[in-house]
Amino acid sequence: MVSRPATVLTVEPCSKFTAEGMQSERVQKFASGWQQRRGLPMPQCTIRVESVAPQHVGLGSGTQLAMSVATALHCASELPLPTASELSRSVGRGHRSCIGSHGFFEGGLLFEMGRESDEAFAEIEARVELPEDWRVVQLRPRQQAGLSGHNELIAFDKLPAVPAEATTALLNEIRENILPAAWGGNFSEFSESVYRYGVLAGECFSQVQGGPFANQTLASWVQDIRGYGIAGVGQSSWGPSLFVLQESEEAAQDFVQWFHDEISPASESHSTISTISNRGVEISVVPSD
Repeated sequence: MVSRPATVLTVEPCSKFTAEGMQSERVQKFASGWQQRRGLPMPQCTIRVESVAPQHVGLGSGTQLAMSVATALHCASELPLPTASELSRSVGRGHRSCIGSHGFFEGGLLFEMGRESDEAFAEIEARVELPEDWRVVQLRPRQQAGLSGHNELIAFDKLPAVPAEATTALLNEIRENILPAAWGGNFSEFSESVYRYGVLAGECFSQVQGGPFANQTLASWVQDIRGYGIAGVGQSSWGPSLFVLQESEEAAQDFVQWFHDEISPASESHSTISTISNRGVEISVVPSD
């Protein structure tokens, strides 16, 4: 989990439920689903979205917004927060992956095995708090979007089953390399292992993507970044976001400068430097004036 881009909501008393700010229609949809699934009256409040991650770029913004709305509705109704599973289901999330729902509460580096049935909610196998100095740079072309919604469902239907040997290789990479390097704070080994894992996982989607990355632009960026001497780079979900691991803020700043100077100008690509988010959701109560 990363600290930027952040999803920030404010909740204020109101005579009836309203949603304001960015993606207000989506907030209304999540709130209506919450009301139907929980069988509770809608609290009298206004939910205002102050900031939210962009949609359809591979950052899991839908899950974070949905979980934030559900949390806001519980708080406004003066109800205790339920488990990650219950909160996720109350807004219709966790159908394919539960990692974003767990991350909302837990923060850090999370490993889950995935769902085994339509009823199961995948549990966390391991959690690691990564060093605070480490940074994650996110890169994406400004005019591209990843798969989502109906198109994503079609893509999953086209994909063949993941071969057993690929699953074994991915699990071995996690258990033998990624997690030990994370626990030990070994940045170089962690970075190389995350890159290997990303390529292995991406190959499982090559029938849709044409390779381990979403398109030739991202594949070229990865090659250039690796050629620059940076090990930890990979694609987030369906893309078009890439993540690049850096050991410090200074290194991250230097890398972004190089990338925009040599690979893709800021007018054509977007970059964000983020810290690791080792904490889950933060809730603050501000007294009224």
